[in-house]
Amino acid sequence: MSIKEGLRQEVVFLDREGERKSLLAALPPVATAPQLLIVLGPTGVGKSSLTEFVTAQIASEVAVVLVDPYLRGEDLDPHRAYEGYFLQQCVAAISDLVRERRTGFDTFDLFVKTRGWKNLKGFDVRGTAQDAVSPHKLIGRALDATDRVGGRGNFSPEKLLKSDDRFAIESCAEYFRQAATAFPFVLVVQESQHCDTTSFRHILQCLKEGGMFYPLLEYTSDNQNFQRRHEKQIELFGKPMV
Repeated sequence: MSIKEGLRQEVVFLDREGERKSLLAALPPVATAPQLLIVLGPTGVGKSSLTEFVTAQIASEVAVVLVDPYLRGEDLDPHRAYEGYFLQQCVAAISDLVRERRTGFDTFDLFVKTRGWKNLKGFDVRGTAQDAVSPHKLIGRALDATDRVGGRGNFSPEKLLKSDDRFAIESCAEYFRQAATAFPFVLVVQESQHCDTTSFRHILQCLKEGGMFYPLLEYTSDNQNFQRRHEKQIELFGKPMV
Protein backbone atom coordinates (compact mmCIF):
# COMPACT_ATOMS: atom_id res chain seq x y z
CA MET A 1 0.00 0.00 0.00
CA SER A 2 1.20 3.46 -0.81
CA ILE A 3 0.11 6.28 1.48
CA LYS A 4 0.63 9.90 0.46
CA GLU A 5 0.95 12.38 3.34
CA GLY A 6 -0.98 15.60 3.47
CA LEU A 7 -4.64 16.42 2.95
CA ARG A 8 -5.04 13.56 0.51
CA GLN A 9 -4.23 9.88 0.99
CA GLU A 10 -4.34 7.35 -1.83
CA VAL A 11 -4.77 3.67 -1.12
CA VAL A 12 -3.19 1.34 -3.67
CA PHE A 13 -3.98 -2.36 -3.28
CA LEU A 14 -1.00 -4.46 -2.29
CA ASP A 15 -1.65 -5.96 1.12
CA ARG A 16 -5.19 -6.37 2.46
CA GLU A 17 -4.25 -6.33 6.15
CA GLY A 18 -1.99 -3.35 5.60
CA GLU A 19 -4.78 -1.52 3.79
CA ARG A 20 -7.15 -2.04 6.68
CA LYS A 21 -4.64 -0.82 9.25
CA SER A 22 -3.73 2.24 7.22
CA LEU A 23 -7.35 3.26 6.69
CA LEU A 24 -8.26 2.70 10.33
CA ALA A 25 -5.31 4.87 11.35
CA ALA A 26 -6.56 7.64 9.07
CA LEU A 27 -10.12 7.60 10.45
CA PRO A 28 -11.60 8.39 13.88
CA PRO A 29 -11.33 7.54 16.67
CA VAL A 30 -7.60 7.14 15.93
CA ALA A 31 -7.25 10.13 13.60
CA THR A 32 -8.15 13.60 14.83
CA ALA A 33 -7.47 15.62 11.67
CA PRO A 34 -9.83 15.01 8.74
CA GLN A 35 -8.27 14.39 5.35
CA LEU A 36 -9.35 13.16 1.95
CA LEU A 37 -9.03 9.40 1.58
CA ILE A 38 -9.31 7.74 -1.82
CA VAL A 39 -9.49 3.98 -2.33
CA LEU A 40 -8.27 3.61 -5.90
CA GLY A 41 -8.37 0.41 -7.92
CA PRO A 42 -9.83 -1.43 -10.92
CA THR A 43 -13.29 -2.97 -11.06
CA GLY A 44 -13.73 -6.00 -8.81
CA VAL A 45 -10.58 -5.53 -6.74
CA GLY A 46 -12.56 -5.19 -3.52
CA LYS A 47 -12.79 -1.47 -2.81
CA SER A 48 -16.27 -1.70 -1.32
CA SER A 49 -15.33 -4.75 0.74
CA LEU A 50 -12.40 -2.82 2.18
CA THR A 51 -14.42 0.25 3.09
CA GLU A 52 -17.27 -1.87 4.48
CA PHE A 53 -14.86 -3.74 6.76
CA VAL A 54 -13.19 -0.56 7.97
CA THR A 55 -16.38 1.42 8.57
CA ALA A 56 -17.91 -1.53 10.43
CA GLN A 57 -15.00 -1.34 12.87
CA ILE A 58 -15.59 2.33 13.67
CA ALA A 59 -19.39 2.58 13.35
CA SER A 60 -19.88 2.51 17.11
CA GLU A 61 -17.45 5.42 17.54
CA VAL A 62 -18.37 7.78 14.72
CA ALA A 63 -21.28 8.31 12.34
CA VAL A 64 -20.82 6.75 8.90
CA VAL A 65 -22.68 8.17 5.90
CA LEU A 66 -22.83 5.83 2.90
CA VAL A 67 -23.55 7.48 -0.43
CA ASP A 68 -24.52 5.20 -3.32
CA PRO A 69 -25.27 7.31 -6.43
CA TYR A 70 -26.81 4.28 -8.16
CA LEU A 71 -24.65 4.67 -11.25
CA ARG A 72 -23.46 1.33 -12.55
CA GLY A 73 -21.52 0.30 -15.66
CA GLU A 74 -23.64 -0.23 -18.74
CA ASP A 75 -26.66 1.27 -16.99
CA LEU A 76 -24.88 4.61 -16.55
CA ASP A 77 -26.82 7.45 -18.09
CA PRO A 78 -24.25 10.12 -19.03
CA HIS A 79 -26.88 12.79 -18.47
CA ARG A 80 -27.95 11.56 -15.05
CA ALA A 81 -24.89 12.75 -13.11
CA TYR A 82 -25.57 16.42 -13.78
CA GLU A 83 -23.65 19.14 -11.96
CA GLY A 84 -24.58 18.84 -8.28
CA TYR A 85 -26.05 15.33 -8.53
CA PHE A 86 -23.53 13.71 -6.17
CA LEU A 87 -23.92 16.59 -3.72
CA GLN A 88 -27.67 15.91 -3.60
CA GLN A 89 -27.01 12.23 -2.90
CA CYS A 90 -24.66 13.19 -0.06
CA VAL A 91 -27.26 15.53 1.43
CA ALA A 92 -29.99 12.88 1.25
CA ALA A 93 -27.72 10.35 3.01
CA ILE A 94 -26.65 12.84 5.69
CA SER A 95 -30.26 13.80 6.34
CA ASP A 96 -31.24 10.13 6.70
CA LEU A 97 -28.43 9.58 9.21
CA VAL A 98 -29.44 12.67 11.19
CA ARG A 99 -33.02 11.42 11.32
CA GLU A 100 -31.98 7.94 12.48
CA ARG A 101 -29.33 8.93 15.02
CA ARG A 102 -30.96 12.14 16.27
CA THR A 103 -27.69 14.03 16.28
CA GLY A 104 -29.35 17.34 17.10
CA PHE A 105 -28.64 18.66 13.62
CA ASP A 106 -31.58 19.46 11.36
CA THR A 107 -32.75 17.07 8.68
CA PHE A 108 -32.83 18.51 5.17
CA ASP A 109 -36.63 18.72 5.38
CA LEU A 110 -36.46 20.91 8.48
CA PHE A 111 -33.57 22.92 7.05
CA VAL A 112 -35.60 23.84 3.97
CA LYS A 113 -38.83 24.57 5.80
CA THR A 114 -37.21 26.78 8.45
CA ARG A 115 -35.19 28.92 6.07
CA GLY A 116 -38.26 30.99 5.32
CA TRP A 117 -37.40 34.28 3.65
CA LYS A 118 -33.82 33.12 3.04
CA ASN A 119 -35.26 30.94 0.29
CA LEU A 120 -36.01 34.10 -1.68
CA LYS A 121 -32.31 34.56 -2.34
CA GLY A 122 -31.88 34.78 -6.09
CA PHE A 123 -35.59 35.41 -6.65
CA ASP A 124 -36.03 37.73 -9.65
CA VAL A 125 -37.93 40.67 -8.15
CA ARG A 126 -37.42 42.69 -11.32
CA GLY A 127 -39.20 39.97 -13.26
CA THR A 128 -42.07 40.21 -10.81
CA ALA A 129 -42.40 43.93 -11.46
CA GLN A 130 -42.37 43.34 -15.20
CA ASP A 131 -45.07 40.69 -14.83
CA ALA A 132 -47.29 43.12 -12.93
CA VAL A 133 -48.91 44.14 -16.21
CA SER A 134 -50.28 40.61 -16.49
CA PRO A 135 -52.48 39.48 -13.56
CA HIS A 136 -51.98 35.84 -14.54
CA LYS A 137 -48.20 36.13 -14.52
CA LEU A 138 -48.24 38.19 -11.33
CA ILE A 139 -50.26 35.53 -9.53
CA GLY A 140 -47.84 32.88 -10.78
CA ARG A 141 -44.86 34.82 -9.46
CA ALA A 142 -46.57 35.35 -6.11
CA LEU A 143 -47.28 31.63 -5.80
CA ASP A 144 -43.68 30.90 -6.75
CA ALA A 145 -42.42 33.20 -3.98
CA THR A 146 -44.84 31.65 -1.49
CA ASP A 147 -43.66 28.16 -2.35
CA ARG A 148 -40.03 29.24 -1.90
CA VAL A 149 -40.69 30.69 1.55
CA GLY A 150 -42.79 27.72 2.66
CA GLY A 151 -40.62 25.00 1.10
CA ARG A 152 -43.49 23.67 -0.99
CA GLY A 153 -44.13 22.64 -4.59
CA ASN A 154 -41.00 22.79 -6.73
CA PHE A 155 -39.12 24.06 -3.67
CA SER A 156 -40.04 21.20 -1.37
CA PRO A 157 -37.19 19.12 0.12
CA GLU A 158 -38.11 16.19 -2.12
CA LYS A 159 -37.94 18.32 -5.28
CA LEU A 160 -34.71 20.04 -4.27
CA LEU A 161 -32.99 16.66 -3.92
CA LYS A 162 -33.87 15.70 -7.49
CA SER A 163 -33.78 18.93 -9.48
CA ASP A 164 -30.80 20.24 -11.44
CA ASP A 165 -32.08 23.77 -10.91
CA ARG A 166 -29.51 26.24 -9.57
CA PHE A 167 -31.56 27.00 -6.46
CA ALA A 168 -31.80 23.29 -5.65
CA ILE A 169 -28.05 22.76 -5.92
CA GLU A 170 -27.27 25.88 -3.90
CA SER A 171 -29.67 24.76 -1.15
CA CYS A 172 -27.99 21.35 -0.99
CA ALA A 173 -24.55 22.96 -0.97
CA GLU A 174 -25.49 25.14 2.01
CA TYR A 175 -26.92 22.19 3.94
CA PHE A 176 -23.80 20.13 3.27
CA ARG A 177 -21.56 23.02 4.37
CA GLN A 178 -23.41 23.36 7.66
CA ALA A 179 -23.43 19.61 8.31
CA ALA A 180 -19.70 19.39 7.54
CA THR A 181 -18.93 21.71 10.44
CA ALA A 182 -21.67 20.57 12.82
CA PHE A 183 -20.57 17.06 13.79
CA PRO A 184 -17.89 14.51 12.80
CA PHE A 185 -18.78 11.80 10.33
CA VAL A 186 -17.16 9.56 7.73
CA LEU A 187 -18.53 10.16 4.24
CA VAL A 188 -18.18 7.06 2.06
CA VAL A 189 -18.90 7.89 -1.58
CA GLN A 190 -19.17 4.94 -3.96
CA GLU A 191 -18.61 5.20 -7.73
CA SER A 192 -16.85 8.53 -7.18
CA GLN A 193 -15.16 8.28 -10.59
CA HIS A 194 -18.53 9.45 -11.93
CA CYS A 195 -18.73 12.39 -9.54
CA ASP A 196 -19.63 15.66 -11.21
CA THR A 197 -17.16 18.54 -10.94
CA THR A 198 -19.43 20.77 -8.84
CA SER A 199 -19.94 18.14 -6.15
CA PHE A 200 -16.31 17.04 -6.13
CA ARG A 201 -15.10 20.62 -5.74
CA HIS A 202 -17.61 21.40 -3.00
CA ILE A 203 -16.64 18.37 -0.93
CA LEU A 204 -12.96 19.28 -1.11
CA GLN A 205 -13.66 22.95 -0.42
CA CYS A 206 -15.66 22.14 2.72
CA LEU A 207 -12.83 19.90 3.88
CA LYS A 208 -10.26 22.62 3.30
CA GLU A 209 -12.37 25.17 5.17
CA GLY A 210 -12.23 23.11 8.35
CA GLY A 211 -14.94 20.52 7.92
CA MET A 212 -15.24 17.85 10.62
CA PHE A 213 -16.02 15.07 8.16
CA TYR A 214 -13.73 12.40 6.69
CA PRO A 215 -14.36 11.84 2.94
CA LEU A 216 -13.62 8.25 1.91
CA LEU A 217 -14.02 7.93 -1.85
CA GLU A 218 -14.22 4.62 -3.72
CA TYR A 219 -12.70 5.39 -7.10
CA THR A 220 -12.64 2.85 -9.93
CA SER A 221 -9.78 3.19 -12.40
CA ASP A 222 -8.23 0.39 -14.44
CA ASN A 223 -5.05 2.42 -15.08
CA GLN A 224 -4.69 3.76 -11.50
CA ASN A 225 -5.23 7.32 -12.73
CA PHE A 226 -7.88 9.88 -11.86
CA GLN A 227 -10.00 11.51 -14.49
CA ARG A 228 -8.46 14.82 -15.43
CA ARG A 229 -11.32 16.92 -14.04
CA HIS A 230 -10.86 15.25 -10.66
CA GLU A 231 -7.08 15.28 -10.74
CA LYS A 232 -7.08 19.06 -11.14
CA GLN A 233 -9.22 19.46 -8.04
CA ILE A 234 -7.16 16.99 -6.01
CA GLU A 235 -3.92 18.77 -6.89
CA LEU A 236 -5.34 21.99 -5.41
CA PHE A 237 -5.90 20.36 -2.03
CA GLY A 238 -3.05 17.88 -1.67
CA LYS A 239 0.25 16.80 -3.12
CA PRO A 240 0.32 16.06 -6.88
CA MET A 241 -0.09 12.46 -7.92
CA VAL A 242 3.13 10.46 -8.29
